[in-house]
Amino acid sequence: MIFPNKLELLITLILSFNQIEDLTFLESCPNLEKLDLSYNLITNVSDILHLHNLKILFLHFNTINTLQEIYCLEQIKEIRELKLRGNPLSESKKYVSTVITYIPQLAKLDDKVITQA
Repeated sequence: MIFPNKLELLITLILSFNQIEDLTFLESCPNLEKLDLSYNLITNVSDILHLHNLKILFLHFNTINTLQEIYCLEQIKEIRELKLRGNPLSESKKYVSTVITYIPQLAKLDDKVITQA
């Protein structure tokens, strides 16, 4: 009998404070629903787009520089909670409104409930 890769069974993965820069290792974890990558050195999030079950994503206090870097997260249709504070992109005056526009399925951003106008 062939056993599946054990990483495929992961639903929650917490890897904060690990100086992670490259996210390609997440290809082995397609069933993640919660991913905490806070306090790392991440600049690009495109390597998580295959995580279709992802509901909660913590990326706060990384080195994501521009809002354009996170537009692709809209492709993760299940995502409901996102933390990005502490990244250079969060210093933009239009940070909150832009994130909500590009990722409309969010219910919570940086611990604040999003209310629809």
